[in-house]
Amino acid sequence: MSRGRSPLDHFEVTLKCSCNGNDTAMQITLSQEQSRILESLFQQGDYESLETMIDAALLLLAEQLAERTQSVDPDYLAWMEKTRLKLDAGIDDMQENRTVPLEAVLTQLQDKVTKAQAESA
Repeated sequence: MSRGRSPLDHFEVTLKCSCNGNDTAMQITLSQEQSRILESLFQQGDYESLETMIDAALLLLAEQLAERTQSVDPDYLAWMEKTRLKLDAGIDDMQENRTVPLEAVLTQLQDKVTKAQAESA
């Protein structure tokens, strides 16, 4: 699998969430440094996609917040379990060489960004 340098210095990610019956979306532009960190982590082979990296990062952030507040919300616990299962599935896929080349991931992300930009115009 080829994992060459991405032609993108930075890229935009659109996140969509259904929370309490409301669909919301936000667009995030990752900085060059953030893009380099994600790309480096991907090239090390620990993550199969940007989604698995973001899932791991959000899980860690949520755990930090939960430790600070010491509150346990059932919805949060369900989300944590769902995220853990996704991460476990991603790790299993990596170990079985069921991965997606970086170029394909970046193309998918760019297509999503282009589609979102076209829909919002």
